[in-house]
Amino acid sequence: MSLGFPSNPTTNSTYTVGTRTWTWNGVAWNLTSNMNALTANNALYLGGYAANQYLFANATLVNTAAQYDWTNSHVFSNSVTFNGTIYVNGNTSYFASNNVVYTDNLIELHAPAGNVAGSWTYNDGKDIGIRIHYYNATDKNAALVLANDTNYLEWYVDGTESGGVFSGTYGSIKAAGFIGNLTGTATQANNSAYLGGIAATQYAYANGSNFTVNLIGATGPAGATGFGATGIAGPTGSTGATGLTGATGIQGPTGITGATGLTGATGSSASLSYVTRTATGDNITVNYTVTLGCNVNNILVFLDGLCQAPTSDYTVSSTTLTFTTAPYSGAKIVIRELPH
Repeated sequence: MSLGFPSNPTTNSTYTVGTRTWTWNGVAWNLTSNMNALTANNALYLGGYAANQYLFANATLVNTAAQYDWTNSHVFSNSVTFNGTIYVNGNTSYFASNNVVYTDNLIELHAPAGNVAGSWTYNDGKDIGIRIHYYNATDKNAALVLANDTNYLEWYVDGTESGGVFSGTYGSIKAAGFIGNLTGTATQANNSAYLGGIAATQYAYANGSNFTVNLIGATGPAGATGFGATGIAGPTGSTGATGLTGATGIQGPTGITGATGLTGATGSSASLSYVTRTATGDNITVNYTVTLGCNVNNILVFLDGLCQAPTSDYTVSSTTLTFTTAPYSGAKIVIRELPH
């Protein structure tokens, strides 16, 4: 006997077949009497009525107090909402959908059987991941798995599963960049180095043909400072400008008096007039009075008995003799005007 629920029911409408009664709650038909689910002779009974296929055409919500054991094929032609936890038992669950959406931010794989929220207490020896079925010349299976034996995330472009372990041919990964370290076996193609199929321009050999590549990693510590040979000396630069004249040094001690020179020939008798002027230095005054008509060539100047050099140590202009540097305090100045 098939179930023919009325179309367009109103809330609290009832539908009775035999000893079973269903009530429309505004969304779906709920079995409200004699709710036991029965199975017999491999056929499903809903409320005591056998059916090989149930077609829910109007209901969008399945939420009954009865537990249904659907052992055969059932088709839901419109949207169906299940409130609560859904448990699906079987070797294979098949979803023929063009788009499967999960709102959970993390999809959990490999939960302990019969204890979804529980924890593993032993290693079952199986790889965990996603298998991809595709065709490339022949039917193939690819897989991205967490390998049980190595705890590495492994990518196989083609392989098979046996006893929960996937094995086969490793595939290549193409990306714009990689951060971290890669370890694998070096291969060579078209003069480019490859690590597990990934081209690398910089690598360091570790053990034979096995090497580690750091494609994009953090900057390592600075290496030790190298030592190189001294380079060839460059050409001599041009001579710089003459520096400023330094200050006059301290006057040295009076030298030993030289030997008396030979007496010159007696000159003709003449009347000569000498003028001698004396003064004492004060480390300030540089100008002293001389007779008009004198010049540096007919004046001798002595400081504490040392003869000064004309022009460089003193100059004469009109009636003024000017020292280049003021005589130091206490210096005995003697100005001797020669006849002219």
